[in-house]
Amino acid sequence: TTKGKELMRNVTVYFVGLLVCVWLATAVSSPLRAETPFPVPIAKQVIPNPITVSPVDKKADTPVIAQAPNGTLMIVYNQWVANSSLDGDAYYATSTNNGQTWSTAQPIATSPNNRTFVTVVYDNSNVAHAAWIETDVDNKSRLWYANTQSGSWSAPQQFSNNTGQLPSFSVAMAVSRVGGVDRIEIVWDYLEIPNGRVVKHARATKSDNVWTVNPMNDATTDAIPQIRVELVADSSGNLHLISQLEVAGEIYYTRLNAGETQWKPLVQLSTGDLAGKAYQPDVAVLGNRVYVSMGYRVGDGSNAQQAVYLRECNLANNTSCTSIVDWTIPANISGQFVTANQNDPFYISTDLAVMPKAGNRQASLFLHFHGILSSVGASEVVWRTESCANWAQTPPEQLTNPTTRRAINPSAVAKASGSTVAVRTAYEGVNPTDNTRRIYFITSTSKCGQIFLPFIQK
Repeated sequence: TTKGKELMRNVTVYFVGLLVCVWLATAVSSPLRAETPFPVPIAKQVIPNPITVSPVDKKADTPVIAQAPNGTLMIVYNQWVANSSLDGDAYYATSTNNGQTWSTAQPIATSPNNRTFVTVVYDNSNVAHAAWIETDVDNKSRLWYANTQSGSWSAPQQFSNNTGQLPSFSVAMAVSRVGGVDRIEIVWDYLEIPNGRVVKHARATKSDNVWTVNPMNDATTDAIPQIRVELVADSSGNLHLISQLEVAGEIYYTRLNAGETQWKPLVQLSTGDLAGKAYQPDVAVLGNRVYVSMGYRVGDGSNAQQAVYLRECNLANNTSCTSIVDWTIPANISGQFVTANQNDPFYISTDLAVMPKAGNRQASLFLHFHGILSSVGASEVVWRTESCANWAQTPPEQLTNPTTRRAINPSAVAKASGSTVAVRTAYEGVNPTDNTRRIYFITSTSKCGQIFLPFIQK
């Protein structure tokens, strides 16, 4: 899934959340319960050396990484203009040697006096597709689309104009494939007066080698204000959408089947102890199952305890996952309690990366999240855990050094090559002294071998 992390740089809310109330004693899901945080031992490993992707003399934030079928990597992000959080442009950099070196970052497009958030996907022909939000000083948002069909970025197409009193905060993309034809799916939050904030859906299709964005039916029409969105497509071309409430910490799921035009009614996944306390979700499809990660946060300010939970659902037919009874009980997959900076952001971020089965190497999901563990340091660290290591049964791996910078908002991809699984991660690094922000890249390897460890099934 590509990241729909919203960015509200002039508001002290950055919806990136997670917390946990339970330590898994087995791989079987167990009910949530409030308890004193239990310190989990950290796995011993070599911390990767980061590569700086964004210019050292510019501030930058909120990276999203994507990998093309031919192996090309691309990181897109928001680059500040004149070091102002109120003015940014969508930038990108690419690597054709597995992230060893990166091209000089260049703009996808530029515009004056706009806050920007950008995301990207690759289609099956190695064409990059980007969508981004521009919000002006009057909080009016415009959404744009461009692609690299010609070998360079196309002229941007505007496909939405949010003229409400509040801007759009989140956009997400996925590639659906139906009948051997790629379709670029885009969803975003939109303030629809007087109905409130809904999730819009558009689809880019290609004709005569030109991609055009066309509006589709709204993904959500319920009177529930959605503000963060994440999207993924399964192998049949069905779409799976996760959204977060604008203020309350609630997570909802819906799906759009290939060949249909109406999305299914919303299903609330933040139930029980998670209700009202779940933030920053992500969604992934692996095999015939949908996986949704979400944060759970208890407490206030910088002392709030947070961790990551997972729910999953079996895709048996076109109505699967449309009822809460189809979903497993929430399970703690981060294993440890962490905290986050009191603001900027005060929720920790969750990112799911998929590695399909390759040869005799099992398929796996990788969870990345950021958070502070006092025994490690006083700044946020990017952590990773994975399904093939039974999630919280194995301590998460530390991927960044808290003594050099705060590491937040990770975005990752995973790919197997021979006997090695390379996990490639982009993140935002913040100097706590002068608030300098840059985009960094690291490569790490999976701890899992070729021994098959089954996924947790309901």
